[in-house]
Amino acid sequence: FFWSVAWRFRLAPGHRNRMHVLIVDGFGDQPEGRKRFEQYRAMIVRAFDDAWPLPRNIEVRTHRELGDFLYDSKDGMIRVDRIRRFDKLDFIFIDGDVQLRPWSMQARQVFSLLLMCAQTGKCVYASSFSAAIALCAINTQGILETVPPLV
Repeated sequence: FFWSVAWRFRLAPGHRNRMHVLIVDGFGDQPEGRKRFEQYRAMIVRAFDDAWPLPRNIEVRTHRELGDFLYDSKDGMIRVDRIRRFDKLDFIFIDGDVQLRPWSMQARQVFSLLLMCAQTGKCVYASSFSAAIALCAINTQGILETVPPLV
């Protein structure tokens, strides 16, 4: 799989062989959460160090800071610059220890990102909380019903 992506870079004119990776941080602010995220990030960087000798750009965002990659916005306007930024991404990694329900407002950006990944065939690794959100985004095709609070 990795080599098929690498082969694409040999054929892509103007790509300049720079790989773009997004790591989404869904870990809490406690010291244990920060430690686990640093281990997760270091593992990804180490894997790319071993397998990808060419330059790469690794961006880290929290699960609340993904708006720069989402084409839709609160005002209903489609942002072309955000579509281009999303399109440049080659790999997306999402992990964390937050407890989000797929239909909650706090999960909306991760939900939208994972829906866009499913629609475009992006390489995404969604684990822990994001795995359930990915399943919900794919199964509902992005349509979320209003779910009342659980009692």
